[in-house]
Amino acid sequence: MQLHQAHDCDHADDSISLRNTLVREVHHRIKNHLQGVAGLLRQHANEHPEIRPIMDTAITQIQAVAAIHGLQGKQAGSRVNLCDMVSSIASTVGDLTNAQIVPSIMADSAMPAQISESEAVAIALILNELIMNAVKHSPIREESRRIIRIGVTSARKAAQVRIFNQGKLPLGFNFERSQETGNGLSLVHSLLPVEGASLRIMAANGGVETVLDVSPPIVVPH
Repeated sequence: MQLHQAHDCDHADDSISLRNTLVREVHHRIKNHLQGVAGLLRQHANEHPEIRPIMDTAITQIQAVAAIHGLQGKQAGSRVNLCDMVSSIASTVGDLTNAQIVPSIMADSAMPAQISESEAVAIALILNELIMNAVKHSPIREESRRIIRIGVTSARKAAQVRIFNQGKLPLGFNFERSQETGNGLSLVHSLLPVEGASLRIMAANGGVETVLDVSPPIVVPH
């Protein structure tokens, strides 16, 4: 009887392992397809400079979703490490816009914040729009580049992302009421989860600071 139970357990473990392998492969293929689409859009944008700003926004959005599938394809579960998400998206935006994006990450190495599978794409698109928005509204500084600073504090049950750029908020700006926000921040407003996430955009230290706080159910236990 005990041998039979052990055999059943081994079979169940094999099935789970196979499923996880297949899921990772699917995520990997989706990532590759999305990156292919982004590459085609980038080529089109290079051939038509007049539509480059619009295309850049679409490209980074696609790349943000691709980044999520890439991260999910590297691990057995479908949760996404927030620090890895921020680093990947910041790198993509920096490469596309030639902005100098400086991330500073302080995370609990044993238990960094993990974003739930159901909200991973929404959070990725929100971060992408916030970083792109900071780049677009920053003056050109050193070596003809815009400089964006990102701070991430990540623990098991909660995390915070702070994005700082030089510049000023528009007169009458109010994120909560979607006043003077523009298309990008309007998208952020519509994507922001009702529970477990809050966003503040304010004038600070001679520039603009955006603060995104996430907690359960967006952040899930390990």
